[in-house]
Amino acid sequence: MPIFFRISIIGLNYFSLFCYKTATIMEDLLDEFAETEHFTDKEIIFKIWTAPRPVFKYIDKAGYSKYVTLLLVLQFVTKLIKQYALQNTIITSNSLFFLIGTILCGVFISILIYFFFAILLRWTGSWMKGEANTTALIRVIAYSLIPMIFSFFLLIPGCIALHYGILKDYTEFTEEGALSTLIYYAFNAVEYVLLLWSIVLCIVGISQVQNFSLGKSVLNFLLAILVVVLPLSLIIYLFNW
Repeated sequence: MPIFFRISIIGLNYFSLFCYKTATIMEDLLDEFAETEHFTDKEIIFKIWTAPRPVFKYIDKAGYSKYVTLLLVLQFVTKLIKQYALQNTIITSNSLFFLIGTILCGVFISILIYFFFAILLRWTGSWMKGEANTTALIRVIAYSLIPMIFSFFLLIPGCIALHYGILKDYTEFTEEGALSTLIYYAFNAVEYVLLLWSIVLCIVGISQVQNFSLGKSVLNFLLAILVVVLPLSLIIYLFNW
């Protein structure tokens, strides 16, 4: 066969392969674009509760970081305010400065802890060939905190009412404080459920950005905790031995 025909056939083969690969890539991109929903700020806050995967997919693909810092700050501030309310702390001018200082220092430390956890997730996820960077993971962590932040708005009014005895006048229980105790533990049960749901959202988000199955995502989450907990536990054990 003449050399010209051989070169032509080889060229056609490579050209066909190139066209096939290009078409495949374009098809994947178009499918991905079509499947990725777009969400408004309000939809992200509310739909992440029941449809976390498409929300996290949008956040990841769009690089949506609008409220990341605010969510990290709110989680700590709401938790601190709730503790003050439950302890019936009287805020004077001196304690107000202390509270502000506690909030500022706590917010700084809290954000550092979340960023450190995101780094650990990226590091331990890389052992399983995870694809996410630290920025994508901190977005997942921040938006996973939404249920925990909402727990403040759900629980604080009831906890204040219980603490100051507002509900005692309405109790029909013969034993004083029985109804208040029951409601208090009911509020705490709701808080733990919301905490658990935040963890579930975080695992789903890790699965999305790392391109993991849910099983590998759970393992990634646990490994990020264990690489800190195990060395600390060993150090504490050695010092107490």
